[in-house]
Amino acid sequence: MNIAIPKEKGGKLYFLTNEGLKVGDEVFPIVSTFHHDGRLFVTDIIRMNEDDPFSVDACTGWPLCPHVIRNFYKEGGLSWIRTDKGYSPAEVYFKIFLPN
Repeated sequence: MNIAIPKEKGGKLYFLTNEGLKVGDEVFPIVSTFHHDGRLFVTDIIRMNEDDPFSVDACTGWPLCPHVIRNFYKEGGLSWIRTDKGYSPAEVYFKIFLPN
């Protein structure tokens, strides 16, 4: 999945993807999920609030303190990622990339 988040007023964007993640990637957990019976459902994207960036930073590391992927594992029928700051289903984590 690919996501574009406004970087600043005036149309500039951060581009993020959760495709092709690997050990050592710097990522941000920016979606909330619910999992049931081996299936994952995205329930919300964490709002990137320019007026209060510290509240977002505290739970996601966005944008200055990314989580670093340590390993991948399977549990409950889902793929999970363990980072240096915790763990979540793989679909939660996104890395910044530059589109072509």
